[in-house]
Amino acid sequence: GMKLSLTAGANLIDNATDADQVFFAYDTGNQFTASAANWVAVIRIGGVSANVDTGIVVAINTNYRLCLDIDSNRIARFYINGALVATSAALTAAVSLLPFAGTQALAGAVVSFTVQRMAISKALV
Repeated sequence: GMKLSLTAGANLIDNATDADQVFFAYDTGNQFTASAANWVAVIRIGGVSANVDTGIVVAINTNYRLCLDIDSNRIARFYINGALVATSAALTAAVSLLPFAGTQALAGAVVSFTVQRMAISKALV
């Protein structure tokens, strides 16, 4: 995902930490959406959340290619395995967002994931 701030020890998987942030989430506790089975596109713009249930079911031992693309108009597009699953309105922040990848396990659950590649680029205009 992409956020305005990354603080050591802070809850990165939280849609109220930053006024502008976009990231993928899978949350069995329904923090981001009513469905506990699907990937969620977490969108927060100007302090207002507009999370989108992607309809893509999360399956154990399955590889997913998650792509988050933010264009020059600050529109975020979320892709799962090459398919567009959500689009945001324009982010309000005129600053560079910081990339992050993380996991949070609740109630003693064991959670792991592998990031095979993360690529970040910014076009200079």
